[in-house]
Amino acid sequence: MSEISSGTITNNLKLNVQNFFKTLWDSINSVKDHVMDKIRNSQSLAELEQILDESKEYFDNSKPDMFKIEKAKFDDKISNGKYS
Repeated sequence: MSEISSGTITNNLKLNVQNFFKTLWDSINSVKDHVMDKIRNSQSLAELEQILDESKEYFDNSKPDMFKIEKAKFDDKISNGKYS
């Protein structure tokens, strides 16, 4: 049996580790692509888009401000004891 240099062993280990992680990376990307395709093609997503389109008037940018105003009024009434 001939002697193998430490450099050869090191190179072989590096190649094996690189190949392992490349294969792992490719597998992860394949699964990610598969999941994204399932999400894009899902019926639930299409139904959600339809519901959001039908409900646009309820989701405008003024709602959070209106909520803050009403909350402040309610908090003021509570602090003044009008509900106690």
